[in-house]
Amino acid sequence: MKYEIKHIIFDLGGVLLNIDLGRITTGFAEIMHRDDHAIQRVKLEIIPGYETGKISTDEFLELLSTYLKNGYTKADIIRIWNSIILDMPAERLKMLQELKKNYHVHLLSNINDLHANCFEESFRQWFNEDPRKYFDRFFYSHQIGRRKPDVSTYAWVLEQLSADPEKAIFIDDMPENIEGARNAGINAYQLMNHKTDVIHLIKELGLIAA
Repeated sequence: MKYEIKHIIFDLGGVLLNIDLGRITTGFAEIMHRDDHAIQRVKLEIIPGYETGKISTDEFLELLSTYLKNGYTKADIIRIWNSIILDMPAERLKMLQELKKNYHVHLLSNINDLHANCFEESFRQWFNEDPRKYFDRFFYSHQIGRRKPDVSTYAWVLEQLSADPEKAIFIDDMPENIEGARNAGINAYQLMNHKTDVIHLIKELGLIAA
């Protein structure tokens, strides 16, 4: 690369953490009344609000509970909502350890309070360690009030890191997030799910030994 890389910024779900978003769609279809208007409201208003901290967890659950079929509760919403979190292979943890020897490693995730807590609790159960040991900075969208792929989000993160965009690498699985990062001047690489593991990509980029 033309510039010396100092910062590596990872997306979480679909890159480091294995997830299955389809579990929410399937699960909610089972416990909620079918309502096309409600589906659009959840996708375009409620989830974005929750992921930027404008809606609290209590408010999120209250809003979704209005669509529940009889016999289901907010506990069922939480169960299904968190069911998308699957696992995180130990090999990726070793990769992060290697990267931290030479780079500043960060997370930038469109996430919410329930998923963030579930991820961190699961991480401690899987590895008996605190996930914050493996990252220099956590940029959770619900805490910073910003989401990808807005260019201003990447610019804000770079400002917080006092980082030059050309000295940063961003890895995500969503093309729109890659485009946003590149528009902010960051070296961005899309991870093609089910084809390339993030470890392989990191090795291809020469950031750790092949």
